[in-house]
Amino acid sequence: MHARTVVYVACMVMGVVAYVLTVTTSAIDAPAWLTVACATCTAVPGYVAAAFGVHYDGISIRR
Repeated sequence: MHARTVVYVACMVMGVVAYVLTVTTSAIDAPAWLTVACATCTAVPGYVAAAFGVHYDGISIRR
């Protein structure tokens, strides 16, 4: 259970960083390939988390 939490948090951080890079490369005059690569990296962490069987459970009262 602890490993899934670590994977979930790590993937969330990677997704946020990739999103910020996508917005940044869109705002500046960066090459289109770089923006597309950053946007693609935004989706990858979700697939990695899914591969580990991680899903968002909201507020859980189970211990």
